[in-house]
This record gives sequence, C-alpha cells and structure tokens, in this order.
Amino acid sequence: MYPSTNASVCRYQVISNFYFKQCANTCSRACKREDYQIDVEEYASLLSLKEKEETQECISVIRLAFNRMEVKKFSYYPKYQRNELFSYIGGYLGVWLGISLIAISDLLETFYIVMKVIVAA
Repeated sequence: MYPSTNASVCRYQVISNFYFKQCANTCSRACKREDYQIDVEEYASLLSLKEKEETQECISVIRLAFNRMEVKKFSYYPKYQRNELFSYIGGYLGVWLGISLIAISDLLETFYIVMKVIVAA
C-alpha cells in the first residue's frame, strides 16, 4: 500500500546515501582504519533482585574479545660497524672543528715522541 509505513526510513537512507557518495567523491582515503563489531549481552545475576538493582547502578563489566591476537610492531635500531663509527666521528670533527682524525693521530704521535725524548733525557 502507498504510502508505506517505512517511507521516512527510506527517505533517510536515500539522504544518507547521497551524502555518503558526495563525501566519498571529495574526501581522500583513510590513512588508518579500525573496524569494530559490538555485541551487547545481558546475563542474569545470581544476586537477589534488591541487590541486583543496587549493584546495577554502580557496577559495569566490560569484556573485550579480539578476533585476531596479532600485533605487529616495527622497531628500528641503528647499528654502526667500526668503520662507519670512525667515519661519522671524523666527518663531524672535520665539519665542526676543521680537523681530521689523521691530524689528531699525528698530534698524539708527536706528543708521544716528545714526551719519550723528555723522559729519556
């Protein structure tokens, strides 16, 4: 029969589909997606009716159940080899101080030779 009793529901579905299509055309895809499925269940309590009414006002029990217990964690730990470490140190010293590791080793060698001569004399 016309008009049907669910005409208002149909009208809201058409309007929501219109806005959904309009948003889908103008908005970009989501970077992150989370899907939730919610089931609400009520269980009978073993408490008496009076106690049950009192406890319903102040107690809630929430149970979370996951379909997949899979967690992906990506960690990055930089590892330097010995030659990379000296390259970085030498590069930073060269940029910041204007000296190289060769110049430092030359300076230490000269200092060692001078100290050796002073002690021997």
